[in-house]
Amino acid sequence: MKVLQEQLVDVLGPEGVTTDPERLRYYSSDIYYVGQNCDYVLHPKSVKQLVDLVEIANATGAALVPRGGGASYTGGFVLDQAGTLLVDMSRMNQVVEIDRESMYVVVEAGCTWESLDGMLSVDGLRTPFWGPFSGSIATIGGTLSQNAAFWGSATAGLASDSVLGLEVVIATGEVLRTGVWAARNAEPFLRYFGPDTTGLFLGDCGAMGIKSRVVLRVERRPEHFGFASFQFEHRSELSSSMTEIARRGLAVSQFGLDPTLQAQRIRRVPVREAAEAVVETVKRSKGAASAIASAIGVAVRGRRFLSEDAFSLHVTLEDRGPVGLAARMDQICEICESGTQVADSVPRLLYGKRWASATAAMGPEGQRWVSVHGLVPLQQADPCWESVNEVFAKGQDNMDLHGVEAGVMVSTVSTTAFLLEVVFTWPGERVPFITEHVSARRLEANEIFDPDPQADALVLGLRESVISELDSRGASHLQIGRSYPFLERLDAPAGDLLVAIKRVLDPEGIMNPGVLGLGRTTS
Repeated sequence: MKVLQEQLVDVLGPEGVTTDPERLRYYSSDIYYVGQNCDYVLHPKSVKQLVDLVEIANATGAALVPRGGGASYTGGFVLDQAGTLLVDMSRMNQVVEIDRESMYVVVEAGCTWESLDGMLSVDGLRTPFWGPFSGSIATIGGTLSQNAAFWGSATAGLASDSVLGLEVVIATGEVLRTGVWAARNAEPFLRYFGPDTTGLFLGDCGAMGIKSRVVLRVERRPEHFGFASFQFEHRSELSSSMTEIARRGLAVSQFGLDPTLQAQRIRRVPVREAAEAVVETVKRSKGAASAIASAIGVAVRGRRFLSEDAFSLHVTLEDRGPVGLAARMDQICEICESGTQVADSVPRLLYGKRWASATAAMGPEGQRWVSVHGLVPLQQADPCWESVNEVFAKGQDNMDLHGVEAGVMVSTVSTTAFLLEVVFTWPGERVPFITEHVSARRLEANEIFDPDPQADALVLGLRESVISELDSRGASHLQIGRSYPFLERLDAPAGDLLVAIKRVLDPEGIMNPGVLGLGRTTS
């Protein structure tokens, strides 16, 4: 170990190697899983350093596990084995090039979505998918390794759908580029040049290599945007409205909340934060002072307009001009006529704030938090939701006994997919991610809960039941990590092909072994 540490320090410098046990514990944990401490956390600053680390791992047999911002909850980088070198990409965080003529951006994989969005906004640009809720923490490389939905997803699809090319350091020590970027004399302006090699490294959880640079499409930011919120008495009215909005491609983002999750979200956001977020939204639209004052009033009142037992829908829409925006709004109101239109405070707050704070990864009183989800075809939206509710009904007595709450958030991806996400909160011990990213003031305002192994086991069982129910309906998943069955769900030809590709790219199985069901050996 002493020789290994000397080699690592020689490559990265003393500041590039973390050995403190408390810091190792933080880096070795995500929002939900707390694994065995990795041996070292490595902080490379260049592709050359990544290549050198791969050579050391091959020589020593250590596992290399890339880590982005850590804002996930499926064990994608959490290992319970010795001999693990965790590669923290946060120092490779530069925007390398913004090509305003060909409309793409080259960015290092450790850059956060918030940082990239801020850089692009100076030129009135953005990426079509511009980040998950956790975009102030989540890195671009980590997001693409997991795949994600939210900002822009209702029209632009998933995070991976905005990618033009990748630069990846693979386990052989080679630096591989994908798409037309791999061709001699070509700029990275197009993803496809023959078979889609880019897709092999999207959603791979780092099993195929470590992303060093990413090329993303950019577009001009729309100058006109609007918001609408509705509440519905019945779940089916909400799901049918959302699926029709999706089919027509009317919203840039839309999401629905069941009564349980709606109540939690409203309790969580302080009025001051809400007002600041709404003011920011008005500023983006070049609003006058009177409009800003009105917006503050919306934020203050916005906590009181939703019925406790209703399902709510929150829509953000954009267009290049006011006429197109009004036409979209008219169609949305027509589609949602089975519900009641209410104040649009919630989507305004989110659009103004954009990036959720780490408090979103805890219950409103400081409880533990974890999510589970599935993407299904639009026509499966309501039947799938009903079947998940049946899982809750079977376990409700135990949930009540241990203080476990389950709420549902739903959204859509492009014109084809319905995303159903179940959020569990329960009294439990704080994980390192929360103590790292939530302010001391906010932590002091919340209760400290003792560990409850029975509640933990109950939540784990409920998550597995929900996954089983979703998979029986052919669901797809993001953030597969070590939580969702993957390799075993694939038909033999597809699974065999993936294993063969893994063997070529990673002959010794050193890249994040076990993730996606791809173990140390690939025979």
